Amino acid sequence: MYICSHLAGPTYFFTTAGMNDSKAFGLNLGSTAIAFTGTCLSWFVLSYIGRRKIYLGGMTLLCVVQLLIAILDAATQAQGSLWAQASLCIIWSFIYSMTIGPIAYCIVSETSSVQLRPLSVVLARNAYQLVNIVSQILQSYFM
Repeated sequence: MYICSHLAGPTYFFTTAGMNDSKAFGLNLGSTAIAFTGTCLSWFVLSYIGRRKIYLGGMTLLCVVQLLIAILDAATQAQGSLWAQASLCIIWSFIYSMTIGPIAYCIVSETSSVQLRPLSVVLARNAYQLVNIVSQILQSYFM
């Protein structure tokens, strides 16, 4: 259960890991609320910290949290480990929503020249959607 993705449905991952359906749905609902809070906080964080620091710090924190989730998954199958993984998934969602998620839109819109900006944003968004389709198909096989 070490993959956390709000696009793939955390409820499914929590239930396949052995969590009760109602608790998994409640965690998913809480995760969405925390992600929304992280996005709102990113507006204020962006004005005080630079984009590069937010992006690199977010990537580092996300990597560490994913590593902790993987270690917990490989180390034990205890019920306490399941709750620790679920809480780390929620923390991961908060960090993503406060750092990488919103900052990516700022970076994409500022990297090209003014004349090429609309074209580069469209190309970046289309490339993202194509990669997302492939990754969502492959993710089910990996699980």
